[in-house]
Amino acid sequence: LPFCAIAKMNASKLVTMDDPKLYFSGESKDWSRFKQDIQSRADRHDTTWLFEGGRQWALFLARQIKDKTGTDAAKKKALARELYPKDDSNYVPTSCDDYTDVALHKWFEERDFATNLMLSLNKNRLASLGSNFCDHTKLGFKDEAALKKAHKAVDIAYLRKVNRSACKLLHNAVFDHPSKETAGRTKLHSILKTNKVAEILKGAVDDDDLNWIDMDTTPPRAGTPWEMPAVQIWGKLFHKYEGMTDMLSGRMMEELGAVIDCVTGDARQRRTIYEADQEFERFGKTLTANFKDTATLWEFLRASLRQCHINKLSKVGKDRAAWAKADEYLTNLMDSDTMLTLENTDAAIKRAENYLQRQDIDGDKRTAFSSAFDEEDTEQVKALRAELKEKDQRLSALEAKFDSFSHEPREGNKRKKPTRKECDYCKKTGKWAQGHDESACLHKQRDEADAKLQAIKERRGGKGRQATTSEKKAFAAGAIVNKGPAAS
Repeated sequence: LPFCAIAKMNASKLVTMDDPKLYFSGESKDWSRFKQDIQSRADRHDTTWLFEGGRQWALFLARQIKDKTGTDAAKKKALARELYPKDDSNYVPTSCDDYTDVALHKWFEERDFATNLMLSLNKNRLASLGSNFCDHTKLGFKDEAALKKAHKAVDIAYLRKVNRSACKLLHNAVFDHPSKETAGRTKLHSILKTNKVAEILKGAVDDDDLNWIDMDTTPPRAGTPWEMPAVQIWGKLFHKYEGMTDMLSGRMMEELGAVIDCVTGDARQRRTIYEADQEFERFGKTLTANFKDTATLWEFLRASLRQCHINKLSKVGKDRAAWAKADEYLTNLMDSDTMLTLENTDAAIKRAENYLQRQDIDGDKRTAFSSAFDEEDTEQVKALRAELKEKDQRLSALEAKFDSFSHEPREGNKRKKPTRKECDYCKKTGKWAQGHDESACLHKQRDEADAKLQAIKERRGGKGRQATTSEKKAFAAGAIVNKGPAAS
């Protein structure tokens, strides 16, 4: 096929980029498979530049974390890249609006993001305008300015379509599958369930997308394509699952413990030794990629362990209310994507200790009535006390009456138990004697009947061999035959 036909085929495939079968639960264990599925779709639909730009944005955020947790000079450079830096924390903003244009342009130009984008734009121009897309005369335009305007319209339409298709692909992969809300899916609301994403899915057009392409230069070049929502979304997802963001959520120690026990633990969470090794390797790569030295890494591990213990103490024990204050303080820091330090956990523990001290002081306080009452207030208090005393007396009387009915019944109301009959005959023979008298004793009647039968047998004198049942039947049959006509 000619190159023009191939380009048209690629452009037509873009319309069907979304896939209803694609699913992502939001759990860390499913991220690797989901990332591979996204990459394969990007290769098929010629949108590799978009997802590669998102990955580069995640690397930019990882560098910010690494510099802020490094030396003072590195932290100073990291703060210089931000528009609204916070000197007293390790907070790393995840929006490109919080960084300087110089820092962003330098970062993405060094990684050829704009070059890959322009190649895709030229391929789309070829598919839309034909092989003469650079010749304004053959295309019927007045001059180069008119052609440049047409190129910008084609490019913006293409980028809007790619952005909308990618946002829909990522959003539907998480939220378009009917299932109950899980912890993994909940933590993606801040990325995929925003007003901006909802507007994009409805087809809304934002004037800011005109800055994605800079047509004022010769030749035209990419403007700020990293501001595309799809690039930002994929970068935040990449940063969450392969950067430090997911570890900042306070679940690092719990997930690390789950990796240790997953080979022989709960059958529902069980994994093979190879899967556990891959998960542990991911932890190691993430930690080494985000820390410049071992000392800083060790401080983060200690802070994470402290946070895990504080979270557990806030749920059990008599001091859980105090530890809940500390856990709330750390949760607010982690929600703002702040990497925990030992100083943060020290401040949280101090909050718990101050809360316990306040509780001890409040427990020693005694409430006393003030003597500064006027005559009117005193009379009112006296009336209320008299009324309360009267109600207490009535209540005491009712309780005493109730107790007399339930716990201390009178002698006349006691129910006498009936006297049970006893059989003298059964007492003598050692049988059950209660419940009947001797006149109605079945044991006695049976024994008497057996005695009478035995007496009859003795009178007959039948001391020899007794006839069997078969002999008795034969005798009866012979008697019947002897009584027949022949015998008569």
